[in-house]
Amino acid sequence: MFRLGVIGGECSHAEYFAYYFNKKNDKGEYNFPNYRVTAISGHYKKENQIIAEQFNVDKVYDNPLDMLDKVDAIMITARDGKYHFDFVKPFLERGIPAFIDKPITTDYEQAKELIKIAKANDALLCGGTNLKYSKHVLDCAKIVKENRKSVFGGQIVTPILFNCEWSGFWFYASHLVEMCILVFGKQIKSLYASNNNGNVTVVFDYDGFSVVGQYANECVNCYQMTLILADKNITNPVDDGVCIDVGCQKFVEMIESKKMEESYEDLIYPVYIIEKIIESYTREEKVFVESK
Repeated sequence: MFRLGVIGGECSHAEYFAYYFNKKNDKGEYNFPNYRVTAISGHYKKENQIIAEQFNVDKVYDNPLDMLDKVDAIMITARDGKYHFDFVKPFLERGIPAFIDKPITTDYEQAKELIKIAKANDALLCGGTNLKYSKHVLDCAKIVKENRKSVFGGQIVTPILFNCEWSGFWFYASHLVEMCILVFGKQIKSLYASNNNGNVTVVFDYDGFSVVGQYANECVNCYQMTLILADKNITNPVDDGVCIDVGCQKFVEMIESKKMEESYEDLIYPVYIIEKIIESYTREEKVFVESK
């Protein structure tokens, strides 16, 4: 049995991961018979205990370090990204594969240190937002790849909880940034962001077109993407229906193939872009983006 550990029972994703691996699906089968969430830990003991009881997780640990010899892979789901580095670091030092929920970290220098540790210990990494597996997002990425010269721009709308207790803007910021990078690419030349009462608008400048990102403060489930082409516009909601299932599948695929779908550098690139967004709306000026 391949033993999965979870750190961060306060997040709904932790609950879903335990459900996905530990409960039988509609066909009466386990999604992955050889994988189970067997351990859970984190700052929220009550929430960890609830998940353990509800989904037959073997053990709740007060200290995540006590899980080091008890799991074969780790899933970091703590809501506040500022804790992700400290939670995952000891596991990466042991070469243990890890999934890190969005945001990977809330500090780019820390993110670079994280992948340095992972590389040194051959630790496999994946994570970020699962919305990048939405059918509409993947369809848009395919269209842009095949018709780059016909792209006139785009718009992405996602929620933000600007003043929330989980590092504020950072908590939801990665959804929009990761979708933008997946569809339009990493080749962002510059960006300008403005903050209007917690509603943050970002203009991402590419070579020949721009993409507008709109973070709607405290607007739940307002996920939408528009692709502006020479001959038509394509607008659809970003449906998260099966995204988290795909995220679980990608995690298992990475473990079994021993291959990462995204490079270490690509995984942490959204952290760099989010820092640039914050820099821009704080300074109230356009900022240039370096190639990474």
